[in-house]
Amino acid sequence: MTETTDTNPIYPELDFELDSQSGVLTASFREAKGKAKIDHDYLIEQVVNAGFGDLFFRDEAIQNFLFKASNEDAGEADIAEKRDAEISISVADDHMKAYATTTQAYGGATLTADDVVRALKNKGVIEQAMDMDAIQKLITLPFTNKMQVATGKQSVIGKNGYFKWLLEKEETSVHFVGNDEGIVDFRAGKKYLVVDQGASVLKYVPAEKGSDGYDIRGHTLNGADGKDIKAERNWEGIEQAYHDPNIYVAKYKGHPVNLNPGARIDKSLQFKAIDLKTGHVKFDGSLEINGDILPGMKVQATGDIFIRGTIESALVESGANIYIAGGILGNEQETKDDVVLPEHFECYIRAKGDVHARFVSSVQIYAGHDIHLREYSMHSELYAGNGLFLGQEGGKGILIGGQAIVGKTAVVNQLGNGTYVITQLQIGLSDTLDRHFQYLKDEKHELQSQAQTHIEALQTLKTNHPDVESLDQETLQRVFEIKATINRLKHRAHELNFKIHCYTAMDTPGKYSVSSRKAYPNVNIGIMNLVRKLEHEHNHLSLESDGQAIVDN
Repeated sequence: MTETTDTNPIYPELDFELDSQSGVLTASFREAKGKAKIDHDYLIEQVVNAGFGDLFFRDEAIQNFLFKASNEDAGEADIAEKRDAEISISVADDHMKAYATTTQAYGGATLTADDVVRALKNKGVIEQAMDMDAIQKLITLPFTNKMQVATGKQSVIGKNGYFKWLLEKEETSVHFVGNDEGIVDFRAGKKYLVVDQGASVLKYVPAEKGSDGYDIRGHTLNGADGKDIKAERNWEGIEQAYHDPNIYVAKYKGHPVNLNPGARIDKSLQFKAIDLKTGHVKFDGSLEINGDILPGMKVQATGDIFIRGTIESALVESGANIYIAGGILGNEQETKDDVVLPEHFECYIRAKGDVHARFVSSVQIYAGHDIHLREYSMHSELYAGNGLFLGQEGGKGILIGGQAIVGKTAVVNQLGNGTYVITQLQIGLSDTLDRHFQYLKDEKHELQSQAQTHIEALQTLKTNHPDVESLDQETLQRVFEIKATINRLKHRAHELNFKIHCYTAMDTPGKYSVSSRKAYPNVNIGIMNLVRKLEHEHNHLSLESDGQAIVDN
């Protein structure tokens, strides 16, 4: 005989009654003895089935009820209750924000927007500060939450007017860069800004209006308008644009300086000295250098260059004139017959206009017009498109050693010296110099042709290989070499431009003259193809020529 077991337990009878006045739910049981024990899950299930699942359950009361049901035959207990949703308002210390904290409803009344507004008003919050969108969202949430529901309006302090710099930011430090030959130039300079006349430099941004605000309780928070500022009269080279009074433009071409606030335009770029701190300087305009140019430096400008110190073993080039208060010094170089070999110079001065200096030694100078020296020129090469003047602006005015080639005239206080150093002075172009002039022009033409060929080759490579990153090592090396060659050709062509400019000025017809208060033996004077070699001392030497004969005055 097989024994069977009933798998559906029989529980005591349960009844639930909700008091309409208090909202309390009372649970009762009876005939519990001999029946299955009521557990927590079964009780809650029955409460939900009876339609009271949304009430707030009293956990401790439920535990007591379950204990009774396990030990008594009948009994009752209040196990749940209705609860309305509740709200509390908190206000930030600065009275600029208010937060609502809610508890959910348990079978009782839910919150409405009016309830939230009423609670905020009870805390002194004005309707203008209430965030109705946040309030509507808050009352739809079915769980306890905290949300910002009111915000004051901050007062606005308007920004002051200011001048906005419209140009690119100028580099503030020297960058050490490698050239196309892979050599790092530790004197490489930075880029200096140049603006043309009429270029926009500053823009005035007017002051902003301010506005009052309020806190959530309606107290006024005072704002203020920003303050306008005016352009200063000492902003040299700056003026208002005719088309817009808030735009300030350059009166003339020059170097813009950011005064922050404001600006000025310097007709020349100024330096204390040219050294490793500044690096090489290349500038489209004029330069003022209050100190020295140190060895190994390069200074290039399209305008005048003013130097209050000295130049030592440097390269200085000007598209106009060069004025040097001190002297120009090169290193002692290899000489032949008291003439420094051209390839051994380490100091080069080139100007398309005049060159003025106190003295020069072991220097090569090309001037498109005149060279003016106060004290002396020693073992140097001087080329002047028009004239050479030594001592005419004060000073000893001595030409010793080296050679000077000038276009029309030389006025020198003293030619040579008492040790009879060989000194060469040439006025006008001789046939030999004329051939050299033609050679320079041919060389420049050939350089330009070669440069164009290499530029076209480089362009072809770029066209055939638009993706630089995909180039193989061999092709990259070829590109590198082509660029290096183009740069060398351009550098040489640039140097030839100064020489050709000087020779072009010499190659004009006219009268030729030499004058000196004192001249010594071993001074060789050439006028065109005519030569006069001095074999004894002369006082007040004065020579003239039309190219046919040399005439003593």
